[in-house]
Amino acid sequence: MKFCIISFLKVGKREHIENLLYKGEVYFQSTSWFKKQEEENNELGDEFESACWIHQFDDCLIKDDNDEWQKVNLEPFVVRQYNSVINQGNAFCLYAFHKQGGGKIQYPLINRKKFGDTILCIYNPKAFIDRVESAIRKEGYSCASGPVKYYDENMINGFISPFHKRLKYELQQEARIFIPNTKNMPITLNIGSIEDIAFLVTDDYLAIHIAENEVRLIKK
Repeated sequence: MKFCIISFLKVGKREHIENLLYKGEVYFQSTSWFKKQEEENNELGDEFESACWIHQFDDCLIKDDNDEWQKVNLEPFVVRQYNSVINQGNAFCLYAFHKQGGGKIQYPLINRKKFGDTILCIYNPKAFIDRVESAIRKEGYSCASGPVKYYDENMINGFISPFHKRLKYELQQEARIFIPNTKNMPITLNIGSIEDIAFLVTDDYLAIHIAENEVRLIKK
């Protein structure tokens, strides 16, 4: 991951966030799980997850009675293509603070009711990524990491990667670590305590101010 990212936030249930902070348990959910979640939680799940190609159609060819091809105009529609191997795997997802021009920070909007009741701030994102990627390699997996790119599902026409999501999710400002894998099962890795690079954000705080060289909490 190229680091224009200054800090990560992870939002989830308190038990899971504390296991990540104190024990270093990193839980990678399968992309097929995210695909199935949209009906239950339309911010956590995405039915386009693990698709590898998107096609835009507004016409088609049919044979007429003379066995000749004729073009027929249609109402525009989108077709998603999936593959049993391409874009299948496991993902660990985070909110990312991006450094913008003029030293400004783009702050993600968090719907805690959708994602969980506890927020973890990881203020040394490079160290975190390095530890996770090292643990992944020790288990014999490959991986990729980086920010998610957001696209208009009614405009894109072609290949998409595990690092593409629809524009409706843009406010999530997501970064993810992806493990290619066809087993369709969660993966849990242990990187040890991350208390030296992260802290819990409690309800005592109004906001997090993050600059290039510091992380400062603003109390209520």
